[in-house]
Amino acid sequence: MLIMIIYEINTINHNYDLLYSYLKSYKVWWHYLSNVWIVGNGNKDLINIDDICKTIKLYLEEEDKVFICEINPKQCNGWLPKKAWEWLKTNEVNSNSLT
Repeated sequence: MLIMIIYEINTINHNYDLLYSYLKSYKVWWHYLSNVWIVGNGNKDLINIDDICKTIKLYLEEEDKVFICEINPKQCNGWLPKKAWEWLKTNEVNSNSLT
């Protein structure tokens, strides 16, 4: 399962290092666009989006915004570096290969 997290930082002089550390704590993570992360656990286990949202809220300010959703890499398109597409393909396969 892969989760996309999109955020908008609206607070000046706030340290977001804890947010980035949290996102990097997932088994797999992708960060090819400045305000977009894709995270996953490397298998078919469900990731609770509500839990992610509650945790991320701890690292954001009230003025910041966030959107979180599950993604299907088979239904993605756009202009990204080849490495970004390779990551999506590899991790989509890993997320769906276990039963």
